[in-house]
Amino acid sequence: MLYLVFSSNQANYLEDCMSRGLPAEDCSLVDKMIADFQSTKSSWLIIAIGLFMISNLSRARRWVLLIKPLGYDVRFMNSFYSVMIAYFTNLGIPRSGEFVRAGTMSRYEKIPFEKLMGTVVVDRIIDFISLFIVIGIALIWQRHVFIDYLLENMALGQKFEALYSYKTILILIPLVGIAYFIYAKRAALLNSTVGQKINKIVQGFIDGLLSVRKLENLGEFVIHSIIIWLMYYLMTYLMFFAFEPTAILSAGAGLTSFVFGALGMVFPSPGGMGSYHFLITECLHLYGIPKADGFSYAMIAYVTISLFATILFGLISLIAIPIYNRNYKTDSL
Repeated sequence: MLYLVFSSNQANYLEDCMSRGLPAEDCSLVDKMIADFQSTKSSWLIIAIGLFMISNLSRARRWVLLIKPLGYDVRFMNSFYSVMIAYFTNLGIPRSGEFVRAGTMSRYEKIPFEKLMGTVVVDRIIDFISLFIVIGIALIWQRHVFIDYLLENMALGQKFEALYSYKTILILIPLVGIAYFIYAKRAALLNSTVGQKINKIVQGFIDGLLSVRKLENLGEFVIHSIIIWLMYYLMTYLMFFAFEPTAILSAGAGLTSFVFGALGMVFPSPGGMGSYHFLITECLHLYGIPKADGFSYAMIAYVTISLFATILFGLISLIAIPIYNRNYKTDSL
């Protein structure tokens, strides 16, 4: 996906250069990105990384609050390390980080994996609710931008017509049949050894999901949820000032870019690679930023946060968590 987005922007950049009378050999998007990286103001990038880490600290604390109603007082650092390892894992295999996060915490806190997965799902559900709230704010604040984008991209809807084709129906028919068979034989399946194990797992998962109903510190939970998404927005907006072409953009443009970028990260590609770059480039173009500059900004933001910060702190967490727990056990003895 990243290659396709790059190729498209390279073609646009080459066309723009030639229209200005520049030779093709001077129109390399790679050279432009390197020059743009070198021109960035590193102080703003460091601030963005700091905001990113604040959001991770709040996420780790929010997870501790979700786990506590299950009867477990987990250590904050194990929660933080697990979150950072999860982000690191997502760069390789999309969405695998959620399982790794629960598995890591389960290993070091001795909590059933299925219960932790329930709390992780709750955590993500709250994130989706938060994202829709942010989208709603952006639609009201920057509605003219969204309307213009939809009008310019109406043709995109035609690509989804295949979802209603006969092929989809042929796929759904056997799935419905399997679901009916499981429902009809549910009593026998539940009484089997495998069924009982599955039932135990499902029950633990449900316990994790219901943990949100037993929160002892709802106010703190809400505050950390706000901090997480406020930090996400601020690091997107403040990073504008690191790159000269985007430094002129408004706070409203920052919110729209944040929404587009968040949707790109939700897409199941490794760490949002490609989808993030495409949507950020499209968004900034709506505010008059040339697509080549928009792609450079997307690369600067992605490399700074999703690659540098995530890989750095992910590796540190992988190394630190066994040491931390070994020292903890020693101290407790």
